[in-house]
Amino acid sequence: MLGNGHVRFGRRAAETDQSKDRHRAAARPHTKVWTAQHGWIYLHAIVDCCTRELVGWSVDLRCRDDEAIAVVEAAVLAHRIQPGRLTLGSDNGSQFTSRDFRKHLSARGMTHRRGGSRDPESQAFIESWFSQFKKRCAWRSEWESIDQARKEIGAYVNGYHHRPHSGLGYRTPTEVAATWQDPDVLHTPAT
Repeated sequence: MLGNGHVRFGRRAAETDQSKDRHRAAARPHTKVWTAQHGWIYLHAIVDCCTRELVGWSVDLRCRDDEAIAVVEAAVLAHRIQPGRLTLGSDNGSQFTSRDFRKHLSARGMTHRRGGSRDPESQAFIESWFSQFKKRCAWRSEWESIDQARKEIGAYVNGYHHRPHSGLGYRTPTEVAATWQDPDVLHTPAT
């Protein structure tokens, strides 16, 4: 934990004092998938590094700062994240380094941490998610249109939230996220 109340990114981000703040670390890059009608389309995703839950995602024709801002905004609104409670990690893509994107995060009170070129663990959670997505969904599918891709990717995301993960003690992201609703679950009685 850094002195300013934010958590350092890396493999241990999810294991630091989780009882204080759930929404402090999230990673957000993108990947592209092929469709017959539109060619390459972009899947934007945000993963909560504490619960491994995919808190926001979208499929778009472009990968610019407008699409990046829209995904962040949708996730913030859906999860009612308060200003100053989120550290968003991303790669150094132009959509994340743009003035508009940085201005939007600043207006929302979010801290932005961009991963270094020689820091592979800075995006470990989202890169792992994209790797599994490609193996289990993208490489096994042939999408005709962006609408078909959105529908099948949505089904994959829904299944992902209900699949046990070894990194979560063989619990699902949905189960781990539910523990944040009841803080007593996080505390264990002394023996």
